[in-house]
Amino acid sequence: MNTSTTGRGDVSYLAPLFSAAAAHRGDNRFLLLPDPAERSRLAKDDEPLKSRGAAKFIQSSFSAGLIHVEAFTKLVVVAHQIDPYSPWTLLRGALENFATATWLLPGAATECHCRLMISATATSTRRTRTTSRGREARRERSARKKSSK
Repeated sequence: MNTSTTGRGDVSYLAPLFSAAAAHRGDNRFLLLPDPAERSRLAKDDEPLKSRGAAKFIQSSFSAGLIHVEAFTKLVVVAHQIDPYSPWTLLRGALENFATATWLLPGAATECHCRLMISATATSTRRTRTTSRGREARRERSARKKSSK
């Protein structure tokens, strides 16, 4: 097992990340980002998109990032499990979610937010289809193996 050069128990370099996530923690739960201000550009952009608007996607991506950081914190600080892989896969999950939220935030106009949301929805749909096809193929292989026995 690889350990850091500063020693296995030294995770002080992660303290800023853990502190930043802790700032969004309430009583045993994370505080969600607020809805956009009623007259903001983001709120206006979201009107035609309804529940598929950028604001909800930003909120859920940010929350998912926080949850990954929380799991990362528990693994490293509470359980003292610092191996070469586990913590970093959680950190990557957090980073991807924070990046999605950040990517959606700077949309300058309705057209930009709509394009971003359509792109994000299409990507999500492709992933779902790919996952479903993979599951279906595994089931078929399993059924063939059972029938050949």
